[in-house]
Order: sequence, then C-alpha cells, then structure tokens
Amino acid sequence: MYRFITVLVLVAGLPSGAAAQQRAYTEADIIAAVQSGSAAVGAARQGAAAGARGSAQVTWPSPMLEVMPMTAAIREGEVGAQVMARQAVPWPARLNADRAARTRMADAAALEADALEVEVVGMARMAYAELWAIQEQAALIGEFRRQLDLYRDAALAQYAAGRGPQQAVLSIQVEAGMLAQRLEALEEQRA
Repeated sequence: MYRFITVLVLVAGLPSGAAAQQRAYTEADIIAAVQSGSAAVGAARQGAAAGARGSAQVTWPSPMLEVMPMTAAIREGEVGAQVMARQAVPWPARLNADRAARTRMADAAALEADALEVEVVGMARMAYAELWAIQEQAALIGEFRRQLDLYRDAALAQYAAGRGPQQAVLSIQVEAGMLAQRLEALEEQRA
C-alpha cells in the first residue's frame, strides 16, 4: 500500500522547478529516484564491478630483460654488452589462492554495495514517512482552524446580538494565532 504526499523539496533524480512543485509522489517514486540517483550507491556498484575483474589480472609476473653495457670491454674493442633475461615462476597454488582471494573480495564489495543501497533506501523511507506525518499534521491543523473560524464567526454573531460573551471570541482568536504559528513551524520542517 502506497501513501501519496505532496513534495515541495525534491529528492535527487526527480524533476525540479515550478512544474514539479505540488506533484504527488509515491513512496515507490522516491525509492526509485534514490536507487538510480545515489552517487554513493553507484560508486559502490562500480567498485564491485571493477573488483570482479581482479581475478583475471592474476597472471605470471612479466619477464625481465636487462642489458648492461661493459665499458672496459668496449674500450678494448670487444662486444661490450651483457644481456640477461629472468622469469619468475610462481607456484600454481599461490596463483589460485590469489585469484580466489580477489573473487571473494569482489563478492564482499558487491554485498557492501547492496547493504549501502538498503541503508540509503531506508533513510529515504524514513524521510518520506516524516514528511507525510508533517503534512498530515498540517492538514489536521488547517481543518481545525477552518472549524475554529466558523465557531468564531458564530461567537461574533452572538456577541453582536448581545447573547454571547466577548471572552469566547478572544479565546478563539488566541487559539487561531497559536495554530498559525504551529503551521509555520510545520512548513519549516517540511521545507
């Protein structure tokens, strides 16, 4: 079951501007925007994908070729260079262990990316629920103020006719002022 709310402050990834204001977004819209627009989740996924290629990079070390000039031999007119080639031969078990370790690290990075996404979606849901609660409070207070205005008009009519106390009208106006302040505070929280 999805709740609908009007969002004035938009989540990253959702359209902004005057056309987007006062649009009702569902919880699914907010979650989809967070999943597709979160730079942290995207970076974690890219890191996991890069780590998955690590096991293919485990190969034999590159061979080394060294050429050393021998100045004394060159002065005497002989071939004055010594060439040496080296190739390190790793143990096959070591290569397999290194590949397995890189594969496990890539799996762990993928799980960390999933956990980060769950955390970001949870934070978005909490923010959505808080915004929904604030808007519901504002709607209830607004409705109560409308009823209070009707009651004030009735109390003013009775006072003008000489049948009601002035204190009732003043109490209603004080209550309306307090509700207006509460609505302003809720609007600041919502923003």
